[in-house]
Amino acid sequence: MKKKANEMNVVERVKAPTPPFWKRLGKIGQILTVAGGFIGRIPKIKPIGLIVTVVGGLLSSVSELAVDDEKVKE
Repeated sequence: MKKKANEMNVVERVKAPTPPFWKRLGKIGQILTVAGGFIGRIPKIKPIGLIVTVVGGLLSSVSELAVDDEKVKE
């Protein structure tokens, strides 16, 4: 019997396959995190770099927890 995404704990969700859309968003989040780090080195716009870094980190984290129900095995 397959487990649904809402019945999984966090470890099972991270190990489960991720849908392609969320994989792309995760990569965008990683790019934003790196870009925010570079932007944060410019003194006048340091707060913008911090915001971009946080948004990228959150996007990467949330996208990792998305689960493709059709590919989940037990």
